[in-house]
Amino acid sequence: SEDGVTAGRPRGRPPRVAFVVTPHGFGHAARSCAVMQALARRLPGVRCTVYSTVPAWFFHDSCGPEVTVRPEALDVGVVQRDAMREDLPATVAALAELLPPRPERLDALAASLADDADVVVCDIAPLGLAAAVAAGLPAVLVENFTWDWIYPAYLEREPGLAPFVDPIAELVAGADLRLQAEPYCAAAAGGVAVPPVARDRRASAGAVRARLGIP
Repeated sequence: SEDGVTAGRPRGRPPRVAFVVTPHGFGHAARSCAVMQALARRLPGVRCTVYSTVPAWFFHDSCGPEVTVRPEALDVGVVQRDAMREDLPATVAALAELLPPRPERLDALAASLADDADVVVCDIAPLGLAAAVAAGLPAVLVENFTWDWIYPAYLEREPGLAPFVDPIAELVAGADLRLQAEPYCAAAAGGVAVPPVARDRRASAGAVRARLGIP
């Protein structure tokens, strides 16, 4: 909410929001862009900083060059060989580099968030939730699934994912607000269901059809 973003902010300083976004595909980044667009409408002057390895151009294309992008690898998701094939051993190896977070990295990330933000919004990147707690900042989780729900389906093929399920679930449970965008995969205790989240459209339906050459 608007009050949640501005609470505790020094008078006269623009509200600041940090987004920690998984790089697993562009869908989560697109959803974060939609939230940034909505915040910009409601809170003129809001300053948004993104922590993600999603290319900066993706956020700038939707939200403008004023969005700051810090290229931090803060989530793994599932490593893929290509668009259709997962690499589960590589996923386990990448997760082991990330979780549990090394204290020095968590401290550095928390300090950076404290400098950049009044509130942290995480799109399923669990390390962002851990860093928000370490920084003493409110943490909002935006999701339609989380990795602790995804990984159990792979355990028969890759048991090495098992040690990461409960720690991620604990980080997810630490969010101050959990927004579950429809259609979501599993209702969560304390979760707040919201309609699908999408970016603003830039052209009318007729203009898009004309560009695509379809009736």
